[in-house]
Amino acid sequence: MLQYVEDSKDSELVVKRVNETRWCVRSDATMALFKGYSSFQKVLYVIAEDVTHKLQ
Repeated sequence: MLQYVEDSKDSELVVKRVNETRWCVRSDATMALFKGYSSFQKVLYVIAEDVTHKLQ
């Protein structure tokens, strides 16, 4: 499942929790999401379509 993210050329970028007071952290979190959006979307799609895992 995470192969999409691991194979990405921007795999060093990590989505982080948004900090309310530090704009540089907010920028990093936004940039990671922007650059890795297609990878995140693919992983979430695979998770959503996987019927073998039970909801907890």
